[in-house]
Amino acid sequence: MSIRAMTAPEVAELVKEAKTVVGGLMRSQKQRVARESAEMYATMVEGDDKYHHQARVALHALWFMVLRRQRRYADSEPSLRFLLEAGYFEYVLVDGINMSDHYLADLYESRGEYERAAGHREAFAATTQRHFGEDSERARMSALRAEATRARADGTRSQSIRRR
Repeated sequence: MSIRAMTAPEVAELVKEAKTVVGGLMRSQKQRVARESAEMYATMVEGDDKYHHQARVALHALWFMVLRRQRRYADSEPSLRFLLEAGYFEYVLVDGINMSDHYLADLYESRGEYERAAGHREAFAATTQRHFGEDSERARMSALRAEATRARADGTRSQSIRRR
């Protein structure tokens, strides 16, 4: 299913939930962070039709919820899963690179699934290196984060083996 294949009621439901999430964050102590994050994510989905516009709203709100680990919105995870399955992240571009591996790694890390997170971090680091060049600051930072996540995954795995 793609964004364009969604029916108007499906999009309306996602947008309604997204507005609720953003509204809650704006009323919280993180008003400035919520506003800046909303503005940033709203620019990530390309396209000018109403479905792309509404997808931007849903994207920034739901991803902000996950990345900030707002526990009171944990019941929104089915909608997040729907966004993943609907292919929203094919459209998530920042400076011309697809950010889906970066966001998926954050999601898996927040759940303690470090092995899965490490795979996505490594894929994102490779994409960043190809796009910006091996010597760029972004490529170096992505590689360092991938190494740290891999080390954490390896440490978690060795701890579970020792417990047996």
